[in-house]
Amino acid sequence: MSEDFQVLPVHQHIHLQDECSEILNQQWPRSKAARNHSINKSTDTLPVSLAFVRHFENKADEVLGFSKISAVQGIKDAGLIESVVLREDNRGKGLGRVLMNLTEQYGHKLGIRRMYLSTKDKEGFYAHLGYEKCQPVLSLGNNAHRVPESMENIAM
Repeated sequence: MSEDFQVLPVHQHIHLQDECSEILNQQWPRSKAARNHSINKSTDTLPVSLAFVRHFENKADEVLGFSKISAVQGIKDAGLIESVVLREDNRGKGLGRVLMNLTEQYGHKLGIRRMYLSTKDKEGFYAHLGYEKCQPVLSLGNNAHRVPESMENIAM
């Protein structure tokens, strides 16, 4: 049976939303409603929520993990990779590297040239992928679209 790995934008594959919520909640528990509300902010540009799936020719896709890319405020062509997580039973199999590579490729298709991320406990993993420590960056995540609107409201 042939298989391959893909990242799919959840807003275009809404049937994957509940599985993505469950995977995220294994790592960072929240209410299902709050989690789905966040995932539903996914767009064709940024932010975009990505389901990491194993695609089979003859059966339904299997959701293995999740990642999200958000805009970085003040840095053109930059993205912040967030919420990178694999289902617990898929960890330690080299799939984290596959998920990151596919997430980066998806970002490149959106015009992102520089990728940032934040981690507390996986610095070694990301260093092996070529990431280096840098100064913190700011992302407003799902609320980035509100910045211009807010600025207009307070302009003099």
